[in-house]
This record gives sequence, structure tokens and C-alpha cells, in this order.
Amino acid sequence: YNDWRAFCGFDRVETRSDFVEVVGNAALVEKIMDVRVAGRPAGASGVRRQDRPAVCMLDRKTDEDAKR
Repeated sequence: YNDWRAFCGFDRVETRSDFVEVVGNAALVEKIMDVRVAGRPAGASGVRRQDRPAVCMLDRKTDEDAKR
């Protein structure tokens, strides 16, 4: 997730508080973190992705741009 954010020009999410700020929903962040702690690696979707070039579906923006 952080690699994707960095690739798209967004700041990395370093703390749970950062993640809450990005998601905008503390309860949802807690659920996401519970799944991660329960044994799934960070960023796991349950689907193995093949190696391929990274793409950003959005224009590269800063977090400030995204808030507008």
C-alpha cells in the first residue's frame, strides 16, 4: 500500500493515526488492522499478483491535492 502511495506521489502512511486520516474512519482502520494482525501480510488481498510494471490509476498528486 505504501509503495503504491509513494509511486502515485502521496505521502507514506507510517502510523495508525496517519491511516485513520487517510481513510477517514477509525472503526474501519481497526477492522483492517485486525485482519492484518490475524496473520495476513500487510497489503495482502488474498490473490497472488504477478510481477508486472507498477501503474498508478490516478494522476500523481500530493496529499494536499487529494484533500481538495
